[in-house]
Amino acid sequence: MVSKGSLPCGHGHVAVGGGNTLLFKSFVAGWKTFFKVASSGTRALYTFFYWYKTAKDVSFMYVDEFDAYYHYELSEYIVTILEKMTNTQVIITSHNTNLLTNKIMRPDCYFILSNNKLTSFADATSRELREGHNLEKLYMSGEFDG
Repeated sequence: MVSKGSLPCGHGHVAVGGGNTLLFKSFVAGWKTFFKVASSGTRALYTFFYWYKTAKDVSFMYVDEFDAYYHYELSEYIVTILEKMTNTQVIITSHNTNLLTNKIMRPDCYFILSNNKLTSFADATSRELREGHNLEKLYMSGEFDG
């Protein structure tokens, strides 16, 4: 996942006090412990990877603003990982409009939370949503404002 996320560094681990410590090799500063040099996005990716690997038998997962520190392409990649979790219902929230695409999910799987009300895209417009529609463009133009 580190290489897929395009992190510009080396990585490794060393035994410290009976356990392992994750290290990153910066091209400028050399080997440093992970949490001293990792950006917010890299720490968030580490956290995601940890619970993804340890949550194999989870039947329901809710992640609020799962991509708060991610580049939009990494957000899309994380969604594809979550979609592959078998026997798990996943609900994620995001402010990233780049995720509003039929390539990721059908239009009836997208919802808007506004004024303490949850509304599906299909119920937020009089238009019949089709696979060819650009959901992000419709959202940005106010189509789902009701």
